[in-house]
Amino acid sequence: MAQAPTELTGDQLRRLRETFAGDIVVPTDAAYDGARRLWNAVHDRRPAVIARPSTSAEVASLIRFAREHDLELAVRSGGHSPAGHSTCDGGLVVDLSRMRGVSVDPATRTARANGGALTPDASGYDLTPDARSGHDRRDGDRSAAGRAAG
Repeated sequence: MAQAPTELTGDQLRRLRETFAGDIVVPTDAAYDGARRLWNAVHDRRPAVIARPSTSAEVASLIRFAREHDLELAVRSGGHSPAGHSTCDGGLVVDLSRMRGVSVDPATRTARANGGALTPDASGYDLTPDARSGHDRRDGDRSAAGRAAG
């Protein structure tokens, strides 16, 4: 993949705004530094755009946009990736923080977590080893997926 620019062109940004109804944050926005910040500050990267989808269809449209414009793509759930996989320089970060929620069906012993679900969204369901043992790890901003993975 070619080195992506640090900012989208005016035409690219216009196209993104036309095809994506969610929140878009670019480097010139006041909220940019807060939106790009990760738990692990060693990964101080500067994406060209951060988009916050609310539905899986919006996620799919963002993936298409990144592919069509040859942008590096990173997906952020809780932002705790030790290796920094939830961000990138010059590309598109898909921030799943608006896609929270957990559902549990005790009858089938099935749990489903949305991509942006955090540990507190799963509280009360007794889903993690710490929850079953009574320990409280106090990692409320960690994604449910990251929590389940350890």
